[in-house]
Amino acid sequence: MLDRNILNSPTNEQWNIAHQLAIDLVRSIPSPNNKISDVEVRQVLNYLKISLRKDPENAASNFFKLILNLTNAARQLNDLEQRKRGGNRNRTKQTADKYQAVSDCCTQSLAAYKNDAESMLTILCWAVRLMKYYHQASLGKGIDKPKVSVNKII
Repeated sequence: MLDRNILNSPTNEQWNIAHQLAIDLVRSIPSPNNKISDVEVRQVLNYLKISLRKDPENAASNFFKLILNLTNAARQLNDLEQRKRGGNRNRTKQTADKYQAVSDCCTQSLAAYKNDAESMLTILCWAVRLMKYYHQASLGKGIDKPKVSVNKII
């Protein structure tokens, strides 16, 4: 059963991973017009939440399958659009690039938790929240971790 307090109490290690994942996502996901682009991350986060409720034993492995499948499907759609209409289909290519970035970042950051979907959810939830902070920081003078202790979470 999903512990409701888990999202409010990350360990120090989870907190550090969430920060790094947020930074990696902000750096990796293309953001047109200087707007944060977190739609794809929120989609996989919601899938993980639902998967944890429906099938907790397989939620983590299903999550990694999903991000791989989304990336492959977006690439195939991009290829199909290019063959069908010819020329450059920027929108589907951007979507494929975003899913590839989400897949790469999550696979790298969450690999240690591949059998612990609840910890993955905690990290990913905080990473999504932190993405807004890091996106704003990246528009300014650079990305640095905010000075926040684990006991005083945003």
